[in-house]
Amino acid sequence: MKNLHGYFGRNEAFNDIMLKVEHTYKRESNKDKLTLDMSHFSMEQEIKEYIGIINKAITDNRLLVFDYINRDMEYLERTVEPSSIDFRHGHWYVTGFCRVRKDYRRFKLVRIKQLEQGPPFAKRELSQDRIAEVIEHSYSQRDIQVVLRFTSRIGTQLTEYFQKEKISRGADGFYLVSDTFPYEEGLLKFILSFGKECELLEPRELRAELQQYMRNILLSYND
Repeated sequence: MKNLHGYFGRNEAFNDIMLKVEHTYKRESNKDKLTLDMSHFSMEQEIKEYIGIINKAITDNRLLVFDYINRDMEYLERTVEPSSIDFRHGHWYVTGFCRVRKDYRRFKLVRIKQLEQGPPFAKRELSQDRIAEVIEHSYSQRDIQVVLRFTSRIGTQLTEYFQKEKISRGADGFYLVSDTFPYEEGLLKFILSFGKECELLEPRELRAELQQYMRNILLSYND
């Protein structure tokens, strides 16, 4: 493992946790537990604490138990056999086998609450590359390609919600986002959360679902 804390110079908050993580992994024969994409950096105190808990759980082969918020803004308890910590696209993730979904999943740390270590578990013999393939395949089975158009007023904020390479700006000043999302009710709520600043362009069948969803909301208010 490379000397990660040297990458960030005087960034003491990041260097402190990297030193701790690096010190732990030097004692381990398996060097592929930690994967970092250094293009962005964002960390709060709670995330630091979570990384420490997750790192120790991976090292000691202990379960992680936590509440995880889904796209419907509901917290569901998850029990996970952690395998790695990842930093990508400006966010921290823990990857592992979810005993609730009975499959490998990747969980964003900012959507985790009440994180605790659980009892020990027998580690599954699956490489990190293979785990990544399993996760991508699982997600692709539930994905749908969506094109959204945003007003110029909210355009500069879109990088908070989408990857930069998914965003483009047209000659008319509107912003377009083309991306894949899980095909579920939470996607409709996510799109509606932008209000009049966002218009769903494609796919047509999802536009029809969104319109019906909005009609159902209006009817529920009138009941």
